[in-house]
Amino acid sequence: MSPAPIPLQSALVYGPVDSRRLGRSLGVNPLGAGRKLCNMSCIYCQYPEEEGEAGSFPDLAAVLDAVERALPGSGAEAVTVAGNGEPTLHPAFLDLARGLARLRDRYAPGAPLCLLTNGSRLDQAEVRAALDGFDRPIVKLDAGDPRTLHAINRPRGIDLERLLAGLVALPRLELQSMFVGGAVSNATPDRVARWIEAVRLVRPRFVQVTTVDRGTCVAGVRPVPAEYLETLAGLLRAEGIEAEAYPCRDEGAFGVTEV
Repeated sequence: MSPAPIPLQSALVYGPVDSRRLGRSLGVNPLGAGRKLCNMSCIYCQYPEEEGEAGSFPDLAAVLDAVERALPGSGAEAVTVAGNGEPTLHPAFLDLARGLARLRDRYAPGAPLCLLTNGSRLDQAEVRAALDGFDRPIVKLDAGDPRTLHAINRPRGIDLERLLAGLVALPRLELQSMFVGGAVSNATPDRVARWIEAVRLVRPRFVQVTTVDRGTCVAGVRPVPAEYLETLAGLLRAEGIEAEAYPCRDEGAFGVTEV
């Protein structure tokens, strides 16, 4: 049996956690405790499918205060804004980004300020301005065609054309692309070919090619093999796009899907 999803974050700050990609990362959850708030419902999400009602967001001062208490002496190698869903939904996201940059500069100047986002709100001027404050804005892109986007990410009121337009407008972003197998897959040759076309259009500075590493909200979602991820990263490098593969750390817990 595959691992179960992890519990929702119960605090405004969590960790530091051991991240495959970011090292010891202090997580910031600007969406509140005990609810998942997102405008996508990705089949591989590490949090349960149940979502809370969209109500009030945590106060900006409370989030910054929690970070200021947690960051000194934490040994964090990165400060990462993510949490229980899509962090750019917070109405004071621009001010949050600026406040976090000040705290990072004061207490952990060597740690990059990172953002994990699905890119759905990059058409908002304030969100684009906020991304200027992040050392590593990391944006999800798991599909190069609408059918795969809806099968894997299950967006609400968001289409691929809009997502790609937002990505193309940002000159220094990183992409995070999750490949999965099982009942639904975006790792088939035709879907990979369209994904490469989309990445070529965006021209990111770096691509993280990943697969499932934790429990998923949808049963039957499986990681793809480490060798296949490396093949995908190699295809991007052949295009002149820097990329690195991040395989599942415990393939035996899931049962890897052959591609």
